[in-house]
Amino acid sequence: MATVEANAQPLERELIIYEKGIPELLEVDTPLLSMMEKEEADPASNRATRIPLLTAIQGTFQQVSMDGVALGNTSGPVWNVATLTPIYFTGGYSYTLLAKYATTGAQRGVKDVTGEVMRLSIEQFRAAQDMLLNTAGNGVLGTITSFATTTITNDTYTFTTDGFNEELFYIGMPIQVYNAALTTNRGTANVLVINRVAHTVQVDATVAGLTNGDLVVINGLSGTLTIQSSLFGVQYHQSDATSGLWLNINRATVGNVVTPSVNAASSALTTAFVRAALNRIRMNLGDNFFNAEDTKLIAYAHPAQADAYEALAITQSVIYKDPTGNQNVDLMFNNQRGLSMSNVPVKQSIHQDRTRVDFMCMNYWGRIVATDTGFVKFGDQILWPQYSGGTQLVGTEMFYLKAGLQIYNRNPLSGSYIKALARPAGSIY
Repeated sequence: MATVEANAQPLERELIIYEKGIPELLEVDTPLLSMMEKEEADPASNRATRIPLLTAIQGTFQQVSMDGVALGNTSGPVWNVATLTPIYFTGGYSYTLLAKYATTGAQRGVKDVTGEVMRLSIEQFRAAQDMLLNTAGNGVLGTITSFATTTITNDTYTFTTDGFNEELFYIGMPIQVYNAALTTNRGTANVLVINRVAHTVQVDATVAGLTNGDLVVINGLSGTLTIQSSLFGVQYHQSDATSGLWLNINRATVGNVVTPSVNAASSALTTAFVRAALNRIRMNLGDNFFNAEDTKLIAYAHPAQADAYEALAITQSVIYKDPTGNQNVDLMFNNQRGLSMSNVPVKQSIHQDRTRVDFMCMNYWGRIVATDTGFVKFGDQILWPQYSGGTQLVGTEMFYLKAGLQIYNRNPLSGSYIKALARPAGSIY
């Protein structure tokens, strides 16, 4: 467990510049997690939450003469029940007593280390959940394209195979490496350095038996991993797979739980792909659903695809210049807030797959919560001392955050997605 620097020197009061805040050289975004509405689950029994789904109305429709003939057979609606159970996450954080003493009070420090560590830990803990929320339910954070032994005790992994690259990692993150089949745990490590230009992650161990194509997963998983092993993310609920389970419903026998997709086949984003994806929803659920104001439909995209979409508009734009005077020039659109696809607002996230655009009806998405993000408590106590060898106290205080949740989507047909998109040519992505 990493600790704060022994005496937290950067926080001690000296002649330093901090009036405008201390810069945070990292990202702790939670765009998707913040949109998930909460439903309470039963934390005592941990019983599965049930989601009833109408999969068919059926009934028979035929033409008859009504001249004393049989009226035909009958049938009725079919309901299925999807089930899910909360899973639990923890995060451990600590700081030394010297860091605490050296920054307590305005006379000693510009920030109180105890309060700062607690504030920052909650941000990082929620960001880690948001990262995982973009995955396929198996806890996989990235695919190792290649690796090199940086030092005797450090490996460096390159991530350019899947659409996430290095985006689902943070410095200090404990990870595990599995084989491509997710059947063999090769070992564990901690993230030391992230290079977002070279798309590499350096770890503090050399994992034996490592092979190109191995998968990095979150810490804490064990045994053979499946899409049912971890948090049910975007690529779990929005999948065109026609086999396997979705919330314990068999995709092979219940086709209504298969989300439609449009395959870009490694070509660039076009409006034709967007229209096809949206029409997939219309053809599945009808115009009444598609035009309803309460669907809360969004286009969930990485900035790479938002840039590609903006580029389409720029090539079609005309700039009119006022001849009466000089004007400010801005050849670009409001990419962060002003994009929409056929009136569907674009929601960007750096945690999203760079090769996908997911159309998601947020009215159907949510999270069951057994226990909200908060401190692990025993009675009223949240801070704990560390021990050396189980007997001697160490000058370090530690605490844990916890969360018990699972993500659901009550209507897989309410969304669609464009897959296998090319990244913008000559881009940073």
